[in-house]
Amino acid sequence: MASYGTFTNGPLSPASLTVSLDGGELASSSSGAAAAHLLSTSVASNAVTLVGSPLAQHCIAIPGDTKDGAEPRCLPSTTPGEHTTTFLQLALPRSPITEQHPVLTAPTAAARIPAYDLTRGLLIVFMSLDHARKYLAPQPLLSANRPGAEEDWHGPLPDYQQSLVLFLVRAITHLAAPGFFFLMGVGNVLFVKSRITRGWSTRRLVRHGLVRGAVMVGLAGTVLNDGLMFRGANPSDKHLSNTFLSLGVMFALGACFFLSMLASLAALHLRTRLQGRAAAAVAPILAVLALLVPLMTECVIKWFRASGTDLSTPEALAWMLAFVPDTRAGVQVVYPVLPWLAPTLWGVAYAVAVQGRDRSQMVCWNLRIASAFAAAFTVLRFAESVGNIQLPPTTPPVVVAMHHAHQVAATITAGLIRFLTVVKYPPSLCFLLATLAAVHVILATMSVPRAMAQLPRTSRVLLAFGQSSLFFYLAHVALYFGLGVLAKAIVGPQGLGLLGMTPVWLAGLAGLYPACKWYATFKAGTSQESLWRLF
Repeated sequence: MASYGTFTNGPLSPASLTVSLDGGELASSSSGAAAAHLLSTSVASNAVTLVGSPLAQHCIAIPGDTKDGAEPRCLPSTTPGEHTTTFLQLALPRSPITEQHPVLTAPTAAARIPAYDLTRGLLIVFMSLDHARKYLAPQPLLSANRPGAEEDWHGPLPDYQQSLVLFLVRAITHLAAPGFFFLMGVGNVLFVKSRITRGWSTRRLVRHGLVRGAVMVGLAGTVLNDGLMFRGANPSDKHLSNTFLSLGVMFALGACFFLSMLASLAALHLRTRLQGRAAAAVAPILAVLALLVPLMTECVIKWFRASGTDLSTPEALAWMLAFVPDTRAGVQVVYPVLPWLAPTLWGVAYAVAVQGRDRSQMVCWNLRIASAFAAAFTVLRFAESVGNIQLPPTTPPVVVAMHHAHQVAATITAGLIRFLTVVKYPPSLCFLLATLAAVHVILATMSVPRAMAQLPRTSRVLLAFGQSSLFFYLAHVALYFGLGVLAKAIVGPQGLGLLGMTPVWLAGLAGLYPACKWYATFKAGTSQESLWRLF
């Protein structure tokens, strides 16, 4: 017996309706109109089992292939819960089902997984908060000698002026970058699987990865280049007067997009070719590689410090692009490629590991991963030996003429901030463990349908942002940068402050929502080869 999945726009559920075809006549038994169905068909000597979704969807289909004028044929088995994109319509004779719904049609495209879009949408909101703070309420987190510097490897880590609010604003926005790289790895695995079912060749997939990656790198060097933006009207706390090229997150996203496309192709190819334990080992191997990358990065940084290397050699640019964030000879690299490949590879490993699993298990899976990452982070931070590249300062908080209770609170606050302060540039192992743990908690929450069903308006907003992420990024940078220039001209270089910038930030999100919703709908209606889909 061969097994073939049937897929519709809704989630799959266990069968409670059996319909059998024998000699052209259907017999059925049902436990309710919204029940799932199971169709067992005997065709010649072959038996085909179809697992479907709720009857309310009125959709039955067999994954199939009809290209080149050949006879329709079924594709190999797929697991319930996954999506395919090419379908053969199944013609059914009259039955209690077909009499009520005589035309049963199949979807023409794979449905997106809402949990990923919702998670990406929420991370986008966090990211916009950080950028709004940078442009509308610039606050140097260190001394005046290093304005705008934050959690990097070659200077003292910020103390956030012992402000828990300022720290929390910064900490919650930390989730954005690793979350984007993680979801990019997940998305590339799903993209490769989807396009293979549509007949894309390996060469075509590699070309797509190269083109989209090049587009993002091109944006990083032009319209998103801080070396060009922060000249003249500069609303941020960065000073890049001698820098002409500043490569930020979009540079690393573009490079890692292409590399993760290659990793996704290789992982899925190995899973197909190998069997048993060998096939099951693909995801764990990728996960181990993802965890080794930040450790290798820390070793490189320590070697730089021990050897006295200051990136003044002709090989400086190569080191900066690959591993070490720094500024030399008019070029600044904030996001080198290889350290940020770690969360991307983790996303590929995660997507490969969970493929074929029931989505009802995703909540437990993500919570277990989050717990393991949080525990590992806690152990490493208490040990203070490896995993954070450098340690925050241990200077106790300065408390003058305070009540004893206030002194205790200030000491606890300073200790908490110090414990949770981690190196982001480049991402240390502690940084990735802490942020990805939080991302998996968010993903677990978004995987519970009832959780977001209670907030339909919020869900619509997050979906719109999550399905138009690059469009949002370009639009929000222009919006908040312009508002920051205006605020600086009106109230001075200090900007609006955290409290004053909050309503402006929220108003900006409200204005961006209809634009993102329109663009997501527009993009979905374009052809597979359209350049609009790159955004």
